[in-house]
Amino acid sequence: MARRESLRRLPLAVEGPFTPFPAMNPQPSNTHSVRRLGALAGLALGGVLAALAAGAWGIAAGSGSAGANVSALANLSGELDVTPHAENFLRGRALMPGDAASGDLKVRNQTPKPLVVRARLRADRPGLDRVLRASLEADGQSLYEGTLARLRRYTANELRLKAGEATTMRLRLSLPAAAKSGYEARTAETTLELATEVAR
Repeated sequence: MARRESLRRLPLAVEGPFTPFPAMNPQPSNTHSVRRLGALAGLALGGVLAALAAGAWGIAAGSGSAGANVSALANLSGELDVTPHAENFLRGRALMPGDAASGDLKVRNQTPKPLVVRARLRADRPGLDRVLRASLEADGQSLYEGTLARLRRYTANELRLKAGEATTMRLRLSLPAAAKSGYEARTAETTLELATEVAR
């Protein structure tokens, strides 16, 4: 009994202050790093979209970030067979000073009489009238040389075609190398109109 009594009174051996067991938390994850990378990616994407939007705004506002766009098609005439007649025979994109676009048009007199032909070029808008240069010739014969604005009127020079005769007309639209402004992001969709009369 004495031995049992001494055992009951024996204090527990505890060294140092009591420290509870730490909570069994999982190993820290990479959530913070993923969130940071996502934020950086979002900022980069936002910057790209902002740059694209600014570029589009600059083009629309004529800020000089794009050149001039030009095109030309020919109208139909009962006296003349024109090829091509339902599509552009001239097309130029993003023209800068010193650039030019040219296209050929086949014209044939399909009447039994000789014809006198005059031409004019009409643009859908006047934005490039003063800065754009136009040149029109037929088989080496010059019909017009000057600004697009003046070619809105029929040419003084005429083309003569015998009955059944065909020729090739060449139109050239260019921006002078000295042009400094007035062309940026502008468009001229033009129509070549041919007027005829019986030659005397």
